[in-house]
Amino acid sequence: MVFKIFRRKKPEKEEEVEAAKLLGEVKGKFTVEEVFQLKLGFHYVLVLAGRMLRGELAVDDFLKLPDGRLLKVERIERKNRKVERAVVNEPVGVIVKGVGWKPGRKDLEKYRVFETIKKLRREAEKKYSHMPKELAKKLVEKEVRDKLREELEKISLEIYAPKQYSSQPIA
Repeated sequence: MVFKIFRRKKPEKEEEVEAAKLLGEVKGKFTVEEVFQLKLGFHYVLVLAGRMLRGELAVDDFLKLPDGRLLKVERIERKNRKVERAVVNEPVGVIVKGVGWKPGRKDLEKYRVFETIKKLRREAEKKYSHMPKELAKKLVEKEVRDKLREELEKISLEIYAPKQYSSQPIA
């Protein structure tokens, strides 16, 4: 009880500034297909199963959510094997940890590609419901394909390399 006085939570603004100092250059985009929470030993880890939309992903990189929060890549797996890098269109599982926050499965499910496709399909089916079934089906698929690319840009996670600090002494 006495030690609670000395534990102070950092203000959110301060955490955001510290997180921004960690980021280097943008390396690409990652799309989330599924989110899992697995128990490893005595703790749970968060796993994002997805694909690289463009660029590459490496261990220790950061994933920036569309809402600005950050995740750090702890491990990358492909076909049940640990790898150091993932490249474009490669299906991978990424074990992540929140930077300045503790993410849960529910926090990241809204960024899944399949949820976006379902939403786009529902909207298009409603729009074309008055048409004959076969024609409506073709128009729905075309509209989903056309809108999916721009929606992927909105929900995909940006990949940032960690900021490199120079080893040169300051004069």
